[in-house]
Amino acid sequence: MTQTEYTIFAYCLCDEVLKTLNHRDHPQARLTTAEVMTVVLVAAAFYGGNWEHARLYLWEHGFIPQMLSQSRLCRRIHAVPPDAWQVVFSVLAALHQHAEQPTEFLVDSLPIPVCANIRIRRCRLYQGEAYRGYIPAKRVFFYGLRIHLLVTASGRPVEVALAAGGKADIEVFQTLVRELPAGSTVIGDKGYTSATEEAVCAEAEQLVFCPLRRRNMRAQRPAWAEWYLGSRRRRVETGFSVLCQMLPRSVHAVSSRGFELKVYAFVIAYSIRCL
Repeated sequence: MTQTEYTIFAYCLCDEVLKTLNHRDHPQARLTTAEVMTVVLVAAAFYGGNWEHARLYLWEHGFIPQMLSQSRLCRRIHAVPPDAWQVVFSVLAALHQHAEQPTEFLVDSLPIPVCANIRIRRCRLYQGEAYRGYIPAKRVFFYGLRIHLLVTASGRPVEVALAAGGKADIEVFQTLVRELPAGSTVIGDKGYTSATEEAVCAEAEQLVFCPLRRRNMRAQRPAWAEWYLGSRRRRVETGFSVLCQMLPRSVHAVSSRGFELKVYAFVIAYSIRCL
């Protein structure tokens, strides 16, 4: 999908979602809310979340001739209803499930640092030990949020949740699998290992939850089964690598709401690219 095709698709998607929500702009507004949301999605997909670069691109190429100034556009972006972003992602998730009809899903989390560890005490966006997380693969701590993503076997996202970095993966798991069809299989890494959660999914949710086993657990699977689950879940790691390429080295924001909005926009942009 080229940048022009992406821009047109993002605008049409946002416009249809806002019509469904019966959202009406002020009669004197120079930009519609759909155009404002398009700026955010174009910035996430091609400019590392930089709204100013996306604003200039859409104005110079004639997509939005009546473009607002940088400060007014920023205020309009923060005035977009949060439900609109959630519905946009839900529509994309429905398209992914309709196109693939999946029965196997993969779950994983991605850390999003809000600042370097040495600057934690001066961080103004978030405060508290709840946002201090640990990355076992790199054996380092970070301070910020985690993106918890549920994708299909081909890597298309269907559910997303943002949580504090110190929150365990298994605590967010239930919020991701509520809408899955019965009989689905969910594969996770060792961070989601929980015998209690496996029993709850089997009885209440009617799901087959298969996280990788830790070496110190009593109930172990055969080696071939662990290899198979490990090879299947690499798809979500591939998706996260693509998402990491879209993310800048540091997400610039002056408020926690703006930081979360930019992170959520990156997920939506990645979901559009998966179409």
